[in-house]
Amino acid sequence: MQAIGLDTSEHFLTLARRNAPERMSFVRHDVTQVPFPIEQSDLISCRFLLTHLREPQSVIERWATQLRPQGLLLFEEVEWIRTEHPLFHTYLDIVAAMLEHQANQLYIGPLLDKMQMGNRLRRRVSRVYHLPVSTGRASTLFYLNIQSWKDQPFIQGHYSASMIQQLENELGELAESSRSEGEIEWGLRQLAYDRV
Repeated sequence: MQAIGLDTSEHFLTLARRNAPERMSFVRHDVTQVPFPIEQSDLISCRFLLTHLREPQSVIERWATQLRPQGLLLFEEVEWIRTEHPLFHTYLDIVAAMLEHQANQLYIGPLLDKMQMGNRLRRRVSRVYHLPVSTGRASTLFYLNIQSWKDQPFIQGHYSASMIQQLENELGELAESSRSEGEIEWGLRQLAYDRV
């Protein structure tokens, strides 16, 4: 079995290739565009991607054309995030505002659950599960994410550079030092479709 990862960022593709197992390869491609530069697949999977895409239903329906018959389409997206940590609150508020400005949603799970797909896809699963995440892991994820969006015009136009730098620094420090648990929990919406 061969697994192929698609991404538009050569930087992230290079990082992914460093530790990839032998049967995994990567291709630079915009996943909103079909056909993919690979053969039709038995499985297409993504996590935390649809929240960043405009018109996710249209994208999903295009992906269905890249599946073999009876192929599976799997998603995991955010339903909600619960935290009392002030640093995480600040980060999440900024991300939610940025995504809303882009006509996207941070908490896209409920929207995905309501979508009625075309006749190519049959829903098999739609459920929410709770994922407690350590403070260190959440900080690491958020710290890495800031580096990908801190230079966007919306961020630069709505938040001071010093505020974003301080947030990045504090998340980096928390990622290295925290051993806390129970300060943040994700509700993740899992959806599975098969191609009919």
